[in-house]
Amino acid sequence: MTTTDPPSPTSASLDRDVGRVLGTDDATPLQFWVAIAEGNHLQLDDVVALDRVLPSGEQISIYGIVNQVRARHEGATFDSDVFLIADGVLPAEVAEAALVQVTRIVPETFVPPLPGTVVRRATD
Repeated sequence: MTTTDPPSPTSASLDRDVGRVLGTDDATPLQFWVAIAEGNHLQLDDVVALDRVLPSGEQISIYGIVNQVRARHEGATFDSDVFLIADGVLPAEVAEAALVQVTRIVPETFVPPLPGTVVRRATD
């Protein structure tokens, strides 16, 4: 019989990390975009959370629900570039992102999440 160590809080939170707040689209106290990390996905109605530390040192938690998901080629300029990318002529990467509508901030300090902040699936 083998024993395994229980997951640490750090590894448990890594399993829930799904992406980071985008820095190329505005983040507001009401909504923000999440760049979905490779190997992860978000779908409509998923609930996500993140933490932000204010300059005062106070930590707030921001929760929201996914209300839009997109996938696009980074590196494409024109609609027809999709054919060149598929043929390997034009380099590009697929990037997925999700728009999150903020539903709760604890405590109620209405500031936006910072770009690059880790976003995780919210669980019970």
